[in-house]
Amino acid sequence: MAKMSPEQVDQRLVGADSVEAVIAVVRDYVAQWDPHELARLPENCRPDAVESAEDVQWWADTFAVEYQAGEIVSRELQEMHDFFQSAAMRIRQIRP
Repeated sequence: MAKMSPEQVDQRLVGADSVEAVIAVVRDYVAQWDPHELARLPENCRPDAVESAEDVQWWADTFAVEYQAGEIVSRELQEMHDFFQSAAMRIRQIRP
C-alpha cells in the first residue's frame, strides 16, 4: 500500500460522513506505517486495534499527553498526534 499524503488523509477525513467511515480511515492510516516507523514512537503510542470512536479518542488523548510532555518530539509522534486529533475532531463533528 502506498503511503497516503497528508492531503489525502485530510481529504478522506473530511469526506468521511459517518463514525464508521472515520474509523476505516484511521485503520488505513495506521496500517500504512511500517514496523520501523512505529518503533520510533514511544511504546505507549503504538496504535493497535481501533474499533470505535472511543478508541480514536483514547489514542488522541494518549498522543496529546506524550506530545505535550516531550522535550523532543519526533516527526512520527507529530504526525500521529496531528492525525488522531483530526480524526477525533471529525467524529465530534459527525456525532449529534
